[in-house]
Amino acid sequence: MNNVKKFNLFSLFCFGMLCLLITGCTKEESLGLTFDQDDIESVEISKYLDTELSSSVDIVEKEKIAHLYGTFEGLKIKKGKLEKREDKETLVFKFHLKDGKDYEIIYYPIAVKKGSIVFSDNKDIYTTSSDIAGMANNVLK
Repeated sequence: MNNVKKFNLFSLFCFGMLCLLITGCTKEESLGLTFDQDDIESVEISKYLDTELSSSVDIVEKEKIAHLYGTFEGLKIKKGKLEKREDKETLVFKFHLKDGKDYEIIYYPIAVKKGSIVFSDNKDIYTTSSDIAGMANNVLK
């Protein structure tokens, strides 16, 4: 095999490895909450614009709690970077558990069905393409 063919094969191999590395780093995962639906006493949803509290609601109804739990359990996420819109809307979901602990999910909507998400037990930043803001805004009405 001549040197040009060897170089082309090596280049193709390196390009393939780079593609695998890039796609492997942005692998989609499913969120697994660290508690069960039956462990939840209530869920507090708060909406902030900039740093001002815009609206807040406490959810205690079992069927609404089940809906919120189902929204997040198994949610498709992937590691990303924190992005915010100009209006700086932030949604905070605080799950109050029966054992006295709290679990927070902070969501920064970017666009319709897209946002950055942070969890209280994990400081990594993720992105999701679920309509978390739409669901929260319906509950906050």
